[in-house]
Amino acid sequence: MADTYSKLLGLSDAPPPPSDSGRAKPVQTTLQDKKSEAVAQPKDAKKSTKPQVHLTTSVQNHAPVEKLEKYTTHLEPSLIKKVKLHATERDMKDYQVVKNALLQYFEKNK
Repeated sequence: MADTYSKLLGLSDAPPPPSDSGRAKPVQTTLQDKKSEAVAQPKDAKKSTKPQVHLTTSVQNHAPVEKLEKYTTHLEPSLIKKVKLHATERDMKDYQVVKNALLQYFEKNK
């Protein structure tokens, strides 16, 4: 019977070909492999859009360079809107407007 099936399927009586044990097998990439490749990329490949990260600045009057530190405060929404509008009109960042306002305030009130 096996001979009949072999003939019907076109199989020959020759022995099967040698196994591919000497050849390199094709590499199959799995989802886990792709995730680990993504993790292996350097973290600085994506640049931060936060303005206070890794920046230094000097205060007016050539004071020593200071590293920026994140600081949060509460303001009325109408004041925040004015700060953002002022920054947009002058092509500045909103944090620069607040910084300049504070510097002027402290210079005036020494």
